[in-house]
Amino acid sequence: MLHILPVYLYFLLCSSFVVGQFDSNFTLQNVWGRLPSETSRSLIQCVSSNGQPGKIKFGRTIDVGEGLKLPKLTQQFLQGAPVHARILFMPSGDALSRFGAFHCEVTNGGVTTKITTLKLPSESIAEFEPEEPYIVANQGDDVYFAMKKVVALNLPLRWRHDGGDIIEKWNDQLNVSIPSVTITDAGIYECYYEGRRNEHVHGILRLIVRGCPSGKYGQLCDQDCPPCYNGGICHDRWGVCVCPPGFTGQHCEKACGGNLFGAECSKICTSGQHVDRGCAIHLFCKPDPYGCSCAPGYKGPICATECKPGWYGADCKQPCHCANGSKACNRITGQCNGGCSHGWIGESCQIR
Repeated sequence: MLHILPVYLYFLLCSSFVVGQFDSNFTLQNVWGRLPSETSRSLIQCVSSNGQPGKIKFGRTIDVGEGLKLPKLTQQFLQGAPVHARILFMPSGDALSRFGAFHCEVTNGGVTTKITTLKLPSESIAEFEPEEPYIVANQGDDVYFAMKKVVALNLPLRWRHDGGDIIEKWNDQLNVSIPSVTITDAGIYECYYEGRRNEHVHGILRLIVRGCPSGKYGQLCDQDCPPCYNGGICHDRWGVCVCPPGFTGQHCEKACGGNLFGAECSKICTSGQHVDRGCAIHLFCKPDPYGCSCAPGYKGPICATECKPGWYGADCKQPCHCANGSKACNRITGQCNGGCSHGWIGESCQIR
């Protein structure tokens, strides 16, 4: 308790400021984050915890060969209870102009909370594939990018950062690195064949950099982060846990269960009988420094592959700790049929 108490007191003193302004529960749902085909629709849905979707704004984050305007045929809708969302509908007529980086943002009390997501080309036409489309690093970490060449062409390979000049030192390299990363390294990275950037079939990835070393937060990075369970990440300025989709609580210790997300686990992905599969194909994005992941229980390029036994949570990255073995673990929540392994406690057997 000695470690948690100062953080708890901090929340008591500052909770109205943090909750009233920075919206750690602001959520973006990227349905078909990988564009399925030129004849299929795609959409982005953003949900604010304050229940005022009219304040949410959409935009294109950077120019990756398509300009900064939203695709020409996109439409925006407001969705009422129980979700209270703003939807950016991207019809098939916009084809590959839907490729790139998009964001939604909401402002409360003068503080803007922003979430960025990627729309990637379908696997059938992509020329490059990022090994990890979303990478989260702490200040000072060494970062590695890896692109897979899907289509072999006799053309030079080029990289750009945030639509800027070509990164000459990375020419013709699929695997690149940034030693001792800083905030200025954060952003969108593109890998493409020279002369084919405007075809919108190249690889893009997003690097998110926490402004502090691991385990620290604050303007001077001199405060200890609270424990964030189930894959949650400590915000580098406010010190709150930004939780994965499907988990909530001050330390992300509470699991919502299938087809549910949000601060009170009151938002649903889809209506219907197949509750455990309701959030499949939904890519969820949270405010930085979390980034994006599949819903709990799923992984893969279109978030449709179920976790293997022994793993659970967003992108199936959390190991189970069940007394009765991996088959006793719920792939969505991490809860164990028969209790936790020795030394582990909590709803998802995640606390040691």
